[in-house]
Amino acid sequence: MTPWHAVSLLTCTAIAVSITWCGATGQEKRFLAAVDKPVTVSLVRASSAGAVGGGTVHVVVTVSGFQPSPAGPVQAVVYVQCNGSKVEIGRFGILPQTPFSASEPSKAQRFSLTLSPNTPCKRPESVTIRVVPTHGDGRGATLEIGGAELQ
Repeated sequence: MTPWHAVSLLTCTAIAVSITWCGATGQEKRFLAAVDKPVTVSLVRASSAGAVGGGTVHVVVTVSGFQPSPAGPVQAVVYVQCNGSKVEIGRFGILPQTPFSASEPSKAQRFSLTLSPNTPCKRPESVTIRVVPTHGDGRGATLEIGGAELQ
């Protein structure tokens, strides 16, 4: 084998491994929430996130897609779960109420909710997101959740 062939083989192998690795890690798990179907997502901890009480802590929810209800507007209600208890930490809405789907993670919408230092849950394990109608029954509305992070 000539040095040129060896370099070509090594380069092709590196590219193949890179494509496989990027494909495996570039995929994010997504969860679909609807009016009658809340989703629970494990919290990923940012390296700087600690227990609540040592500063402001945020839960950042990533929304990768949205389908509005033809019956009226909806909002998301977010709860943290810790030690068997569930506490509402905030709400958000998608405006305008038009459908979207993020073709890649960088195009998703992110919503930051402050976790109060007074919450009984100091180290939340997961969040539950419910789709709740503000008018009408909310039928057909869905939120595609790309993940949740504690920051």
